[in-house]
Amino acid sequence: MARLRPWLPALVLFLLAPGLAPCARADLGPIALDDSTVFESFKLPNGLRVVTRDVPGCRYVDVTVAYDFGQNDEPQGKEGMSALLAELEFYAATAETPERTREEMPSLRPAGWDVAVVPRVTRFSEIAPENLLPGLVHQAADRMRGIHVTPAALKRATNAVRADLDSAYRLNLGLALHHAARAWGTRGGEAAFGRAATGRGIQGIGVREIQQQASAVFVPANAVLSVAGSLGTIPLRALVQSEFGSIPAGAPVRHVGPTSLDSTVRTVPRPEASRPMGVLGLIVPSLDDTTHAAFYLQLALVGAHCSRSWGRPDSPLTSRFHYSIFDDPELARFYPPVGPAETDPELQRISYVKALQELGAKIMTPNSYIALWRGLDWLLGGPLPPEIFERVL
Repeated sequence: MARLRPWLPALVLFLLAPGLAPCARADLGPIALDDSTVFESFKLPNGLRVVTRDVPGCRYVDVTVAYDFGQNDEPQGKEGMSALLAELEFYAATAETPERTREEMPSLRPAGWDVAVVPRVTRFSEIAPENLLPGLVHQAADRMRGIHVTPAALKRATNAVRADLDSAYRLNLGLALHHAARAWGTRGGEAAFGRAATGRGIQGIGVREIQQQASAVFVPANAVLSVAGSLGTIPLRALVQSEFGSIPAGAPVRHVGPTSLDSTVRTVPRPEASRPMGVLGLIVPSLDDTTHAAFYLQLALVGAHCSRSWGRPDSPLTSRFHYSIFDDPELARFYPPVGPAETDPELQRISYVKALQELGAKIMTPNSYIALWRGLDWLLGGPLPPEIFERVL
């Protein structure tokens, strides 16, 4: 589960894109971009892929480690296990450092930190002033070398994750709707959703199983290291080689196969809901589909139009449209307005079709598409727009 804190450079997700791509080139750069930032990527002999972005003038550095393992990789019946693994990988003791807690993090990392588990990826981020970069890199390597899980630490982590799952799948209806869209479109997903919501999936998981899973998942051959910030005076490649180069490679996680999503319609009574709300999921072409790039651009256009046309949603929803090419690339989510007495899901489809018809009646000039692309290009490797640049300086 994500614990997003005050300051996270928006460009970190961009950095992970080339590293997580199956066909990513091992070495690329340094490449100077028009925004004065410099991108570079390389790969260590043990399989660790490294991507960096030097942002001159940035006061902070972000060290993010992403692993090719997420919710889709959980064994059936053990829903929530990926979140439990992430909790312990981030907080448990290592050979060099004692166990840390969530309560300590504001003082340990006042600039920010994040733990995120999504369908395909587990991601850890820590942010600190530029002069602490060597320490951040060292601690990231220390955790990759292995954690030491005690029964007491496992109990604390299990309780914390169960509370997170209860919030994300039941109490916070906006998040619950987000997760339900995928669950309802996946074979067996509805039962898995129920196990995740109650925490049943992580009951009975012991220390030995956690240690074995962590040792198999959190390894260089299954990881991408991303470093962003003002890096011009730091011999980063040598630092990374020194800290990570001697860690045994391990092996990439063997995935059970692509998750199959299918069309479905659900009306689910929720006692926590004071009024109806809904989500419309749109199955997206796979990333290796030749049509994905064009689809992605059109999807962003439709999402922006729906957000304007439908207006701001009421709490607990936070957006009318959500699509993350990094966290959940197979599914886009739309949240049309729902009247206080509306319970027919077909009305949401009608709202979506009407929005498409409105957009289709508009004339989109080449300049409109160029402006749209500039808002997305930085996510995929292009220069940072001024408004993003201001956030990281």
